[in-house]
Amino acid sequence: MAELPGGNGRMRLFWVVLLAGLAGGCAAYGDWIHELEEDLAAGDYQGAMATLDEHGRGRRDAVLYLLNRGLLLRMTGEFAQSNAAFEEAKTLMERLSAVSVSEQAGALTVNDLMRSYAGEFHERVLLHLFAALNYLDLGQPREARVEILQLDELLEQLDSESLAGGAFARYFSGLVFDSLGEPDNALIAYRKAYQAYRTYPEDAALGVPRQLQQDLVRLTERLGLLEEARRLRREFGMETTALPEKGAGEVALILFSGLAPHKEESHVTVPTEDGVLVSVAMPYYEGRLPHVRGLRLEADGHRSEAERVEDINVLAMASLERRRPLILARALARAVLKHEAVEKAEKQSDGLGLLVNIVTVASERADTRSWSLLPSHIYLARLSLPEGEWHLRAWLEDDKGQVVGQRDYAVRIKAGQRLFLSMHWIDEEDLAWQADH
Repeated sequence: MAELPGGNGRMRLFWVVLLAGLAGGCAAYGDWIHELEEDLAAGDYQGAMATLDEHGRGRRDAVLYLLNRGLLLRMTGEFAQSNAAFEEAKTLMERLSAVSVSEQAGALTVNDLMRSYAGEFHERVLLHLFAALNYLDLGQPREARVEILQLDELLEQLDSESLAGGAFARYFSGLVFDSLGEPDNALIAYRKAYQAYRTYPEDAALGVPRQLQQDLVRLTERLGLLEEARRLRREFGMETTALPEKGAGEVALILFSGLAPHKEESHVTVPTEDGVLVSVAMPYYEGRLPHVRGLRLEADGHRSEAERVEDINVLAMASLERRRPLILARALARAVLKHEAVEKAEKQSDGLGLLVNIVTVASERADTRSWSLLPSHIYLARLSLPEGEWHLRAWLEDDKGQVVGQRDYAVRIKAGQRLFLSMHWIDEEDLAWQADH
């Protein structure tokens, strides 16, 4: 019986890693994610957590486990525990920024699933956003401010024109600074949000939110930047500025609707001139539209229509596009190394060469892992209300404007303060994507 091709140390390493990691590397990530999503759509958060605990603890998926756990805990109102999971995820992400030699070897030998998942850039951005909201829900605005500063530091790592930073993250930062009485920092964040919204592609149909326009004009006038205020008024077609009512506060309700785009695999296998099959697999995102695409907030005659302020489909695709050259480079390097292994095997016997070629093609898989419990779209409704006790009702609407659900809130509004509320909405219609895949 012919021995497996050995040769130099590089090839021995190839076979050790390939044969040791082939089974795990070929395992498709996400088969169980559908089960978790079905639990969420049914409102079974306990079942969703049980599914995550049973299937989501893979050694190389620790970051994803913590991200999903943190978001599930947030959905059930366990904000302190949610942030504990998010903090652990942050620490692990930083540690994984320096990938181990063995994982690099696995990624270059088998596939990218041999690497520990460290998170896409937009996922890191949204991690800080959710953590800040947790602190606000806990009544800890100063801790939320720390998260916002960390978020700003992260976003500064990106080119100012990059979509992957997320316009709403900037907008939300401005709202927090504004609420804390920091108009200078709020204006800086609002300006960056304005620039980010302007970079969105036209087909995303996501313009600068009207209330952000109002915030920009209001703060530039307040800070004495009158020429900038006049320019913005002309650009926005705004004749008057909507100033806060005296003695009033504001409710800002954030809706996280639907489920994030699903990461899929494109696979190309071609024969070389010497008859060896070479395979390259690349990941891509399949966008998902949410069932709920509108929100109306009402309180005893007061009313506000939500604006769509973020499209996670666009953010995810932009994050992946930033990394595509590196992913492709690794895939091509693997193809060269696997082709070399097949050639060495063929020198021992044709049968062995065929076997090795089958193994190298079968082992080529794209990394389709992602934080799939993120929403598809984010909406924001802001409603100014006089100080006092209020009963709020949020009407949830589909793309045809039909009401498909509602949420009620009992709140106390304080003069000059902004109250942040948020909800996650996932229903069975959001799972329709699965029927086609």
